[in-house]
Amino acid sequence: MASARIFFDDDTGVFHLQNDLISYVFQVETGAILSHLYFGKKVTAYHDQRRYPRLDRGFSPNLPGKPGEVDRGYSKDTLRQEFSGFDTGDFRQPAVIVRAENGAEATDFRYVSHEIIAGKPDLDGLPHAYVLAPDEAKTLVVHLVDETLAAELE
Repeated sequence: MASARIFFDDDTGVFHLQNDLISYVFQVETGAILSHLYFGKKVTAYHDQRRYPRLDRGFSPNLPGKPGEVDRGYSKDTLRQEFSGFDTGDFRQPAVIVRAENGAEATDFRYVSHEIIAGKPDLDGLPHAYVLAPDEAKTLVVHLVDETLAAELE
């Protein structure tokens, strides 16, 4: 059985999930947005070479900011997001569409925190994998929040 490992680098905001065969790497980017970096053959360490390139994104919406301080080289529309929102600067297919009581559908989930849990929690009412003992797996739970909708996501 492959041994699962989950690493988080506090300095760079990079998550590295790996077993004996594969690696999955993503990062907390500018604006607390999760950015996909790598999925494939196991790598021993992330080398920081797959970061989002900062190029002028003049025709893509940028994150809001003060005049003259907006990073025109950074856009949710071109960022390889781990979890994309709806109607807030990313025009690709969203990961989820949530409709609020007032009919609003725009979602902008941002990273708040994470936890690494031994084992595999049950998902009530849903099909899911299981483990016989907690040391057989690790689970990464990432907490995201949309402040406008007051919605939380794990």
